[in-house]
Amino acid sequence: MKIRTNDISKVFLSVSIIIFIISLTQDAYCTSNSSSCDDSPGWLVLLIGTIGVIFGGACVSWLANPFILLSWIIFKKVKYSFVCSLLAVIFSASFLLFNKIVSDEAGNYSEIVHYHTGYWLWFSSMIVMLMGNIIRLSNELSKIRKVPSTCRSVQTMK
Repeated sequence: MKIRTNDISKVFLSVSIIIFIISLTQDAYCTSNSSSCDDSPGWLVLLIGTIGVIFGGACVSWLANPFILLSWIIFKKVKYSFVCSLLAVIFSASFLLFNKIVSDEAGNYSEIVHYHTGYWLWFSSMIVMLMGNIIRLSNELSKIRKVPSTCRSVQTMK
């Protein structure tokens, strides 16, 4: 039984979406201002992140969300989906480069002291989608590189 690349890539797409949804049910990170570290559920970070982007800093990593969403939507366009998923991975990984994040609407910052399961699942969903797109893109490139048999017979006759 031969497994087609298209079937495998659909699995990567589905797994990416499922992991993303699960990440929304988990805490994303813990800051120095929170006593219980349970005030950053993924769904809340997703909603409030749109406002946080204005403040910059670690909140810029929120931009991974529209890129991964776009990558899912334009899944059939391999090259564009690949670029979007790559940008999603870059933005989501950028969160690890910051040690402070906006903690309230006044623009005050708190130190990030721990990354929770929600962040790692969110980041993993981006990586899974990128891996699926890499497989699809490499498959497309290998099809382009293959020389048709009629061209090979003409080349050997010369």
